[in-house]
Amino acid sequence: MASPVWIKPVYSHTAPAMTERESTPLAPGVAIRSTYGWVSWVSDEDVRRVLTWELVLGAVRRALEGVSRGPSHPLGAVQPLRVNVPAAGRGNMLVMSGFVKEDAALSTKVLQAFPSSHHSYILLFDPAEGHLQAMVEGDAITEMRTAASSALATMELHPVLNGEAHSEIVAVLGAGRQALAHAQVLAHCYKGAKIRIWARRPEAAEALVQQLQSEGILAESSTTVQEAVSDADIINICTGAATSILKGEWIKLGAHVNSIGALRPDCQEMDEALVKSAIVYTDSREQALARAGDIIKTGVEIAAEIGEVFLGQHVPPKNSTTIFKSLGLGVQDSVCARLVYDRLLAEKE
Repeated sequence: MASPVWIKPVYSHTAPAMTERESTPLAPGVAIRSTYGWVSWVSDEDVRRVLTWELVLGAVRRALEGVSRGPSHPLGAVQPLRVNVPAAGRGNMLVMSGFVKEDAALSTKVLQAFPSSHHSYILLFDPAEGHLQAMVEGDAITEMRTAASSALATMELHPVLNGEAHSEIVAVLGAGRQALAHAQVLAHCYKGAKIRIWARRPEAAEALVQQLQSEGILAESSTTVQEAVSDADIINICTGAATSILKGEWIKLGAHVNSIGALRPDCQEMDEALVKSAIVYTDSREQALARAGDIIKTGVEIAAEIGEVFLGQHVPPKNSTTIFKSLGLGVQDSVCARLVYDRLLAEKE
């Protein structure tokens, strides 16, 4: 690992003087000295290096449980609605905040969604003092926490015994970064599962299959969505589609669907027949009823938040078709950013 680079900007004479301890970089990664102390700059490369699926799965589960416990619970979480700021042209800036008490994780993520650029940055704060501790590139965390959330929901709604050899067929629709992360985490959680990839561009699907195979994951491609999902046990929609791409008539009874897109009231990625025939779960009722087009346009009832399932407050019926509608929450970013920061700090010490 390369040695950290310390950056010392020039300050106004009005900035308060630092003590000897404060003048020494105590922050991990690349440390930037601000008026109120050292702030870390943490890259996606550092995130991928220190995070494992087991760590992310545990952190995201705590965050989702916190949401369902509510903000007043000692182990609860504060999860406000995201803010959408339309920018020039067709761009948008999304602001996602969250606080998880159990992890002392307080952050705000700023996501820039433009036609030629889609990147995010997470500001991690000290929840006791409010000082900025780190600026974390958010793309790697977003990929991992979204996929981990889908995997956690899948394991609750399509349960298996720990350590059991699995023969599940996992369909992944899409071939981008989210498709890759979903394939990787589900192969991690369901040992022996077969990953089946479909993408609009066959060459992209083949490239993802080759990458997964190079990682020792059993993978193949399909030429149509229907072919990919017809006998699949677990289906992941990772395409960014704004109109329905998955039909209920194509999937078998008892299949589980992870839906991570169509996050505007006017968008859908599943047809009405599928949504209405399944039992629907989500990460946040409030977020889903405000933004999830698949739920808003069909008027379907949400059975429970997935955190309520984790906490034993809702028991899913067996042998039913299920959907996990994932909105992606600021609390998930918060716990992962805190985890990255603490692990990097431990390395420095």
